[in-house]
Amino acid sequence: NPNLKPERAKTFEFGTGFRFDDVIRDGDGLHFKSAYHISQVDDLINLVVVMPPGPPATCFFPPHVPCSAGTATSTNVDANIRGAEFEAEYENERISLNINYSSIQGTERGAVFDLSSVTPDRLNATLIVKIPEVDASVGGRIEFAGGLDKNYNPATHSPDTETRSGYSVLDVFATWQPVGSVLEGVRVDLGIENV
Repeated sequence: NPNLKPERAKTFEFGTGFRFDDVIRDGDGLHFKSAYHISQVDDLINLVVVMPPGPPATCFFPPHVPCSAGTATSTNVDANIRGAEFEAEYENERISLNINYSSIQGTERGAVFDLSSVTPDRLNATLIVKIPEVDASVGGRIEFAGGLDKNYNPATHSPDTETRSGYSVLDVFATWQPVGSVLEGVRVDLGIENV
């Protein structure tokens, strides 16, 4: 869309953070952070999707032709957005555990229509086990995303409703980074995403 205007926003944000040292054992640390924000956005660049009526699109499964997946473009809308984030992390010489949560809601200003560019609520947790004896670590990360149930402006979005189930994704990984040897500076990462 060559006629897009630049976004302009007024945002109010506040947050807090706490850090505690030597909580369970000497040298460990526990910290918390949280934030909340409210934004009034003029000319937010919002995705517009128009799907043609009829059978489902054939672009992503055989026979692949004709491709009838509709169109996508961007348009400006005035919007109200609010969101919250929370993070907690504990770390010592053997483990690191991080948990964070984020939630964002957005609507067109003066209307009840949802923004299509807002993501679902997400909860992430990452656990890393450190193995300093062999200069390595192993870990896993899991993400839980909430479902979507949105109502879009029918004048700019077709279909005007969207419902999606939540999902979870698990990743596992390992890192080897030798210290104090001829191989110092080398790093090897192995991982499997979406186990």
